[in-house]
Amino acid sequence: MLIICALFILPIISAFTVKYNFKVPFICEIHGIDVADVDIDTMDELKQLFRTTPVLVFKNQNITPKYQFEFSSQFDPYYTRDVVHPFTDTATSECPQIALRGKGHINSIFGVKDVTIQNSDGFKYTKVWHQDLVGIRGRFPTVVSSMYMLQPSEEGGSTWFASMEKAYDNMMTYNCKLAQLQCCYSSQMALDAKYDHSGYVRIDNNIQLDMRTLRKLYGDLEIQPLVIYPDGYSQRRSLLLSPNKFVGFVGMPPKASQELMHRIMDNYVLAENNVDEIKCEKNDLVLFNNRKVIHSSSPIQGVVGNRILSLLFLNTREQLRK
Repeated sequence: MLIICALFILPIISAFTVKYNFKVPFICEIHGIDVADVDIDTMDELKQLFRTTPVLVFKNQNITPKYQFEFSSQFDPYYTRDVVHPFTDTATSECPQIALRGKGHINSIFGVKDVTIQNSDGFKYTKVWHQDLVGIRGRFPTVVSSMYMLQPSEEGGSTWFASMEKAYDNMMTYNCKLAQLQCCYSSQMALDAKYDHSGYVRIDNNIQLDMRTLRKLYGDLEIQPLVIYPDGYSQRRSLLLSPNKFVGFVGMPPKASQELMHRIMDNYVLAENNVDEIKCEKNDLVLFNNRKVIHSSSPIQGVVGNRILSLLFLNTREQLRK
């Protein structure tokens, strides 16, 4: 007698719930999960979710810098343990890749004691739009960045995100010639940058200098493409543009470069239905694909009370693909 055995494969039931309760489709909340204790199947699901939704807000976490680093690093197969942030005075002792940022005085958090968080003047009165490590010589822009809210502000503390994938689509609808542009950046020049209320229009005098003069004054000029594929999985292009370090477009006069960058930001990046705000609660962990979104935070002077979070720029060997 022939016995036929049927093989039934049970569907994997998610160990977490997802809430799409934002105005834009590229941000969602994750509930019912402990990121410090994630099994292999759940991590595979989270990685798939991250490919579709580049900003994930994990609610109600209780983690140390070590767990923030170890969890975040699983979303980038090309990550390294290099320390790439410049905030040496607030780097955590347990995990130096992570630094405490925001506003306020740190008494004793994660090994950081008796330190007041310092911010450059440009961030005092405007919400400066930027992408992490874009325009840094010798480094690729991070694929994965994360921030963990330790102490929310009493009032005025938010982070805004805009999709650079949608921005690319917007741009190509109206002007496909812009896709060939290359951007020039300077981190040194950005230290003295000032911005108007937009968070991307520079108002300091240095921005009017031509490229030849800038090369003499600043030795860190870096050229990167305006349009990229964010990572090896992506079939959709994205803009790579960080106004806080932006000097100009290669081969274009300073004034024309700045005006064009303003139009790209205003018309394509910060377009209607492409920007939303996250007001982090205590113990929220926000993980985002830095090459698929651009972000900004509340002006420092508009934040009431302390606002302290742990920030990770995850170094990567993932090259830029045009």
